[in-house]
Amino acid sequence: MVNYEDLNLNAFGNSLFEVRKNYLTVMSGNGGISSDLDLEGEYIISDIKMVTVEGNSQYYIKFKDLDNVYIADITVNSYLPFMQIEEVVQVESQGSIINFIQISDTE
Repeated sequence: MVNYEDLNLNAFGNSLFEVRKNYLTVMSGNGGISSDLDLEGEYIISDIKMVTVEGNSQYYIKFKDLDNVYIADITVNSYLPFMQIEEVVQVESQGSIINFIQISDTE
């Protein structure tokens, strides 16, 4: 993927998901994009589903009081298969792609 406004910004990958993830990383490191979908903070999982896309496990997650669906690759956190509805998690995303998620210490 190439940014035609700045040809030095580009991203590659073995799948469309990987290319998009790499492109968002490149653009965010350049201060080039920001989205209303970006998350940073504590959220409550309202729904979580695992799907396989091109042989890779991905988790589609909805958070309480938010209408959007966010996507986390299994490589983001190996504990994703154990996360459950109503769990409080720390999340950071670029758009709808989650790049950090972990269970919050609420004790």
